[in-house]
Amino acid sequence: AYPLKLQSKDPYDVSLADNFIREYNALYDMPEGPDKAGKQIDLEGNTLVKRFGCSNAHERLKNPDVKPIFANDADGLYLAYSLGNNYYAVLPTYKTYENTRHVMYALGEVFDSNYEGGAYKKIKVERPAIFVVSDDIWNLKEKGKLVLNK
Repeated sequence: AYPLKLQSKDPYDVSLADNFIREYNALYDMPEGPDKAGKQIDLEGNTLVKRFGCSNAHERLKNPDVKPIFANDADGLYLAYSLGNNYYAVLPTYKTYENTRHVMYALGEVFDSNYEGGAYKKIKVERPAIFVVSDDIWNLKEKGKLVLNK
C-alpha cells in the first residue's frame, strides 16, 4: 500500500540515547565530590536505564577464551539505556577501567578502545555498544567505542 514508509536498516534509533551519553561524558569533566556522585546516581536512576553484568566473569578469569554471558545484575558494570524494541545503548559504569574489567568482565569484547594496560579513570563514549535483550539475557549486536585517559 502507498505511501511506503522508509525502513531503517536497524530496528532502533541510537540518537534516542544522545542526551544520556552527553550527560555521562560530562561527568568525567567534573571534580570528584558530592555533586558528581549525586549526578551519577541521578543518571543511573533514570527510568530508561537498566544494569547488567557478565555473569560468568569468574570462569573467564580462569579462561579468557570463554564467551561472556551477559545477564541482569543490579550491580553490573554495564548501564543500558532503552532504545525501544528490546534494544539498548550500553555504556560502562563509572568505575575505573582496568585489566580485570577489560578481560574478566568483557569490557574489551564490548568496546573498542585505546586500552594498553593499567588503570584509566576518565572514559569518554564515542559510540555506545548496542545490545538486544531476550529472556533476561543480553546479546551484543554492535561493539561500542571508548576513549580512555588516565
